[in-house]
Amino acid sequence: MPAPRGPVVAAVDASRVAGTWRGRMSCGEWTGPGQTANPNPWSQPVTLVVDGSNAVMTRGGAQTDYDERVSGPIAGDFSTTMQGQGAMHSSPGAPWFTQASGRFEGEGSAQRFTGTASLRNVHGNVMRSCTLSLARVPAP
Repeated sequence: MPAPRGPVVAAVDASRVAGTWRGRMSCGEWTGPGQTANPNPWSQPVTLVVDGSNAVMTRGGAQTDYDERVSGPIAGDFSTTMQGQGAMHSSPGAPWFTQASGRFEGEGSAQRFTGTASLRNVHGNVMRSCTLSLARVPAP
């Protein structure tokens, strides 16, 4: 008798959302324990790249004082939950952890990615709650 197999998971054809997306991550005021240099709400640019059935979102970089990278698979309904971390360049040993989730919607020039994100400390405390709003960058 053959061994039972787990559920079959179909590969996602994410080609309709493949490419580069740009937009904003807008976060509310600091709600974490302790203090921070900037407790006020802020909005920062983010880039999301879809390659195959995987999404990678980045924020910051060499031109800023921080880096953040989250990634995750794209589901069959074109939603994704990405996880990763960020850190200030001045304190790379003190990262924060980011979870972002959202959905790709629309067609053509009306395509959008919208979602939410939370930034947590090493203890799991939510430091900021955020929204995401991105649009697909037209292919050259």
